[in-house]
Amino acid sequence: INIFPNKIFYLCYLELCRPSLSLTVKYLADNDFKISTININHIIIFVDVYFNEDIQTMDSDLRVVYQHLKFKLYDVDGNNSIVSNTILKVLTS
Repeated sequence: INIFPNKIFYLCYLELCRPSLSLTVKYLADNDFKISTININHIIIFVDVYFNEDIQTMDSDLRVVYQHLKFKLYDVDGNNSIVSNTILKVLTS
């Protein structure tokens, strides 16, 4: 059951694992999903200055390459208590 019929969700990564954020955006843009906006929600528990710079750079680069798309970069989900508590529950169960 798709409870969000007008949304497509993909899990992707910033660095070491695949698929990367840029490859995922390329896939979405190249496969005619009729997407106008890409929302980027990053789930990170520990965020440092380098991460913030990296994600901002990636966001800027994607905006240049895919000018026909709108990008919305959300705050780190790890700062959201619902996400943090859910991760803690999974890790301690």
